[in-house]
Amino acid sequence: MDSKRDLAFIELIEEFKNPTFHLNTDINILTEIITIGYPSIPMTNGSYQICHKGEINSFVEDYQSNKKFLFSAKTSSGNSGSPIIDKYGMVVGIVSEELFQQNEFYTKGKLPYYAGIPTIEIIKSLNENLTNKI
Repeated sequence: MDSKRDLAFIELIEEFKNPTFHLNTDINILTEIITIGYPSIPMTNGSYQICHKGEINSFVEDYQSNKKFLFSAKTSSGNSGSPIIDKYGMVVGIVSEELFQQNEFYTKGKLPYYAGIPTIEIIKSLNENLTNKI
């Protein structure tokens, strides 16, 4: 567990034999991305896999000094923890949260921003929290 970055890891006993994602730490503003998740959809039966296309818009730091990036692909609560994938099929981050203040939306029309944890931060967390370091 990494409560500072809001990450959790599962250490596998055996090697995973299925295809896996590869991590890309070289990301820039306007890098094209897609998100995939299972958000609940109003007026439908259950959750469905939804894909959205967008790009990385900014690199930010939150109030706890966590490094994140903002992206334009629509997301919602069912996307949290899902990979953010670049045009080469590599993971550039994980969907972490929607930065939104409901009062600001109603009083000023401010829309939410969508934040992701960059892969470099995920790798740092792995190295800090797992016994078998990468």
